[in-house]
Amino acid sequence: RLDVAQQCVDAGVWEWEVEGDRGYWSAGFRMLIGASADAPANLSGFLDRVHPSDRPRVHGDVQRALDEGEFRSEYRVLHPERGETWLLSAGRTVHDDSGRPLRITGVALDITERKRKEEELRESREQFRAIADTMPHFVWSGRPDGYIDYYNERWYEYTGMPRTPEQGWHWKLYVHSDDLDRVSAAWEHSLATGEPYEVEYRLRRGSDGSYRWVMGRALPIRNDPGQITRWFGTCTDVDEQRRLTEAREVLLESERATRAQIERAMRQRDEFVATLAHELRTPLNAILGWTQMLRRPTNADVLARGLEVIERNTRAQAQVISDLLDIGHITSGKIRLAREAVNM
Repeated sequence: RLDVAQQCVDAGVWEWEVEGDRGYWSAGFRMLIGASADAPANLSGFLDRVHPSDRPRVHGDVQRALDEGEFRSEYRVLHPERGETWLLSAGRTVHDDSGRPLRITGVALDITERKRKEEELRESREQFRAIADTMPHFVWSGRPDGYIDYYNERWYEYTGMPRTPEQGWHWKLYVHSDDLDRVSAAWEHSLATGEPYEVEYRLRRGSDGSYRWVMGRALPIRNDPGQITRWFGTCTDVDEQRRLTEAREVLLESERATRAQIERAMRQRDEFVATLAHELRTPLNAILGWTQMLRRPTNADVLARGLEVIERNTRAQAQVISDLLDIGHITSGKIRLAREAVNM
């Protein structure tokens, strides 16, 4: 029954007696290492089937088990039918009353599939890092609690941040102090809600201490139940776009101010023209009225008064025209100053 159970799970039981170098291999263990039913169950026979690259390490694990009492080792065997397979062996050392090791008893499991998946995962991670390190962006990933446990090479090159085990929260040291509260609040909000993370902020460059604007973005990775397992994010340099936007805003503001000045000047012009029309029309009306009165027969007093009104209004109109000419000279920068000696 034990042999059938071992075969079902690709497992085997083994035992090695230290004195005499002999032991016991179950049918399941013999199948795992590719040993025939009549193969001797001893340490040398076992090590002969271990991959040459793993043999010294496994032998060291056996010697350590004799001293420490526990045996655990992962290794490859060269199976005659299956080829290279991975096994996990674990056992315990039995000692006599004096503490001398008598034997090690343990089990072995086929972990080839697990090792294959681990290798695929390792290759996938290496491919991801190779791609991330060649990207012009800063690439990072973090745990569900927000601790950043990976940065690509470009991040380290730009910030100069040292590679330490506690680097997960050190990114805050490189965010501009005026932006830090806003950036931290956005990150905490995304961690609490699972919503995508997106925020612009200034990031310090380690080489000269200058700051450049970046756009930080991150998305959560979820498992089948919908729980967040990781965050993957990037930081993209948007400094040029940001400065162009700011310059455009300055130009637009300047344009709005210029337009406002022009509109104000036009209103002032309209007001000036209205005032000027009034100042010109008033003496003209007086001159025109007296001219019409003097066309009719009149006495000498009325004639004298009329001529006096006409002359006064004519002089007033001439003064208005002279003032207009002076304004023209002022605006064109051609005003002429009359110098007179005065008694101080």
